[in-house]
Amino acid sequence: MSKIKNPFTEHPKSVNESYMKHFLIAFGYFFIFLKLSLISLIHAVFPFMFKKTVSTEIVNIADDMKKRNKKSE
Repeated sequence: MSKIKNPFTEHPKSVNESYMKHFLIAFGYFFIFLKLSLISLIHAVFPFMFKKTVSTEIVNIADDMKKRNKKSE
């Protein structure tokens, strides 16, 4: 008898996280990206403000994700 895959836990398990841990991390990224979206809008109107804020934070997020991926290997 084959196991039925659970779409809610399959990916979190693949990165060595529980569903709840994965949810909280992803939800945290959601709020960061929401904040960065607002900062980008402000920067679009006032280009002298937040010149490197969004790009710097995106690099930081990418670095964080790379570290998390290495832990799951």
